[in-house]
Amino acid sequence: MQRRSRTARAAMLAAALVLGGSAGTARAIIPDFPFPPVNKPPTGVSPEPPIVLTPPPVIVPPVERPPPVHRTPEPATLVLGLIGAGVAGLAARRRQRRSIATAE
Repeated sequence: MQRRSRTARAAMLAAALVLGGSAGTARAIIPDFPFPPVNKPPTGVSPEPPIVLTPPPVIVPPVERPPPVHRTPEPATLVLGLIGAGVAGLAARRRQRRSIATAE
């Protein structure tokens, strides 16, 4: 059998595939496609076990969390609210006294 160069074999393979052939047909046309067959050494296990590739573990960097938010108002806000409620109560009381005084 005549040895062909690698580019000649590649050209024959491309021509076989373009003409509607499959890789099996190309193997039939080109005897040592793409390289001579390699015999694997026997492993003693039949059938050979599958090769299992596990993905590397995902390392998540620690997340800096903001400080906790307390929903308690500041003391000055509480005092201001109490003063406002007292002023509103005094205004309502004065209005009530005036309406009673004008009714009499």
